[in-house]
Amino acid sequence: MPVRHRRQAPPAPPPIRCRVAPTAALVLGVAVLAALAPGCGGGRVVDGTYANPDTGFRIPAPPAPWVPAALPDVDVAFRHPGAGTIAVFSECGGSERGPLRSLARHLFFGLKGQRIVEQAPVSLNGAEALRTVVRGALEGRPVVVDSVVARRGTCVVDLVLVAPPDAYPALRSDLDRLVSGWTPLP
Repeated sequence: MPVRHRRQAPPAPPPIRCRVAPTAALVLGVAVLAALAPGCGGGRVVDGTYANPDTGFRIPAPPAPWVPAALPDVDVAFRHPGAGTIAVFSECGGSERGPLRSLARHLFFGLKGQRIVEQAPVSLNGAEALRTVVRGALEGRPVVVDSVVARRGTCVVDLVLVAPPDAYPALRSDLDRLVSGWTPLP
């Protein structure tokens, strides 16, 4: 009688992490893959405000026609039909150390032909922050990436807008609204 070998089950997939170093490619993925399973952030949008008690902040949601979009590794994301994506990433007590300029550079991995258009320190309701606007190409398409990287205590927060160059000027004010409305939770 022939010996039958029992097939082993394939290995389980690795667990999904709730935080990765954000990149422009990941943010663009929100727009492309917005129909994926819900993300794993610790907060949610209620009455037009996103609050995350895990990292201790809240921001206003952008106005219509922006709609929430879910993607793993993003705290919260919004997409503008056909125009752009805003995403917020945060981490507390992690390995995100170093000057804000270094942390901001992580956002631009995967962006070809990068050209910094603007970079200046800003305040995020008293938190140390750096705003950087970069033009480049992502997957062969021209884009503008506008980011605000902030540090408050042991937490790092990234607010990022990715948009085509022609749509960016009209969408910048929506990111400005999130930046000016960023508030630490009590």
